[in-house]
Amino acid sequence: MRGRSRWREAGGPARCGLVPNRTLERLGGAVWSQTAGPPALHPTVAAVTERIVERSARTRAAYLERIRSAAERVPARTRLGCANLAHGFAAAEPEEKAVLRRGGKPNLAIVTSYNDMLSAHQPYVDYPPVLKDAIIRAGGIAQVAGGVPAMCDGITQGRDGMQLSLYSRDVIAMATAIALSHDMFDGALMLGVCDKIVPGLLIGALSFGHLPTVFVPAGPMTSGLPNKEKARVRQQYAEGLVGREELLEAEAASYHSRGTCTFYGTANSNQLLMEVLGLHLPGSSFVNPGTPLRDALTRAAAETAVGITAQSGGPVPVGELVDEKAVVNACVALLASGGSTNHTLHLVAIARAAWRPAHLAGPLRPLGGRPAPRAGLPQRIGGREPLPRRRGRGLPGADPAGARPPARGRAHRRRTRALALHL
Repeated sequence: MRGRSRWREAGGPARCGLVPNRTLERLGGAVWSQTAGPPALHPTVAAVTERIVERSARTRAAYLERIRSAAERVPARTRLGCANLAHGFAAAEPEEKAVLRRGGKPNLAIVTSYNDMLSAHQPYVDYPPVLKDAIIRAGGIAQVAGGVPAMCDGITQGRDGMQLSLYSRDVIAMATAIALSHDMFDGALMLGVCDKIVPGLLIGALSFGHLPTVFVPAGPMTSGLPNKEKARVRQQYAEGLVGREELLEAEAASYHSRGTCTFYGTANSNQLLMEVLGLHLPGSSFVNPGTPLRDALTRAAAETAVGITAQSGGPVPVGELVDEKAVVNACVALLASGGSTNHTLHLVAIARAAWRPAHLAGPLRPLGGRPAPRAGLPQRIGGREPLPRRRGRGLPGADPAGARPPARGRAHRRRTRALALHL
């Protein structure tokens, strides 16, 4: 992916000032590339991180106390009433019933966002049986706990349905929490890729932050029609030189198969951030569907999820992983890679779910004391009014067939700067 390669060319995490923490290390990787030791932390990143820790100490402590109290009661299903527990394993196979009755092995929840309309989510059709098989081989058991909706901004942009897009994140978060609310599970696997789905799954999972949770990506589709060629056909269509059929043929040749869209938008930014947060297996984010490596990584994710449960002796609760340092890591990785500015909304919401920072409810001030921009309100940036929005995909009044303006350069930096300031 273009943004990922830019991040690597810039020196990766070592140059970008990622905060040393335990997230990826606990899942078998490392936050930074292989070096003799941890890189020196950039002083500004260190100061911002310290400020977040200090201002969020009270609410973060209350959150950790709550999830640690819940962790002491694992496995919760052993305290269910007999009728409750019988409902929980009624559809299971006899061997699975025996395991669930005894409660000795970890039972993992699979929360899936599968549908076969979204190319990014279609590969998940085969994931539950694959994951269950790998989990059983690793000494656990699994149940599909629930499904969440998944909508595609690429389909709804320019249409009335686009108004539901951001709302869907909170619906997904609630659906995820509902799936985990049955007190049957010792860990979770989250199947999601696209824009609002991954943030919603994570926000919901943090409501049950005592459960170890692994996100399982499906990977991007292979490259199709080059962007320059697609842009050329779009321009010809705008000039009336080609018709709808030619335009549709070009678009279909670009978005042509299973997997995430082939540009570094919100969906692929999600994958990078989950890896930086330590919720993906290292290196698993951008492997194409239907390949041997993709299948091996999917099985390895299931095995890892079993290995980090309380029954396996090394619990890694998701609420402990997603701490202040992890969120700062995600901010740095997003900004360094030129990722989606939609995460100026999602990362703050994720942080709120993980520790409810006290300063999110009050005036937001960067280190320099200048008020940070707030979404939806007119702001002066650097003493000037912000640049007017350019026409492009998903903007009011835009041609749905128009190309999305590249989010790079000064305007991009102005918008993304707000992310670090909000935290």
